[in-house]
Amino acid sequence: MNSLKMKFAVIIGVAHMTLGIVLKAVNARFFYKDLDFYFEFIPQLVLMLATFGYMNLLIIVKWCTYFENKSEAPSIVTFMIDMMLSGGAVKQYPLLGTKTTHEAVNVFLIILMFI
Repeated sequence: MNSLKMKFAVIIGVAHMTLGIVLKAVNARFFYKDLDFYFEFIPQLVLMLATFGYMNLLIIVKWCTYFENKSEAPSIVTFMIDMMLSGGAVKQYPLLGTKTTHEAVNVFLIILMFI
């Protein structure tokens, strides 16, 4: 039960932070600050969704995936660490289709973050 509450709190927290970033974009547009919109809002939103939005997606996919043996269920934290440290390689049971698909998504998000 504690794990469920913690993951749900992470999802709510990311939603609140994303809402704050979107409100920053609304303010930038309202006050005609195009530089703030293009060089602050867009990079912040991309980085937020490429890291924490992806983590939320993995949490929801893990909730919806049935594992016969609870010990074979992958760890979301390990997925996120491996994504950054091993260049997108997936060392656990892939949650997003095949291992190749999951690695392609990881590499795409890493490249997007650095751009």
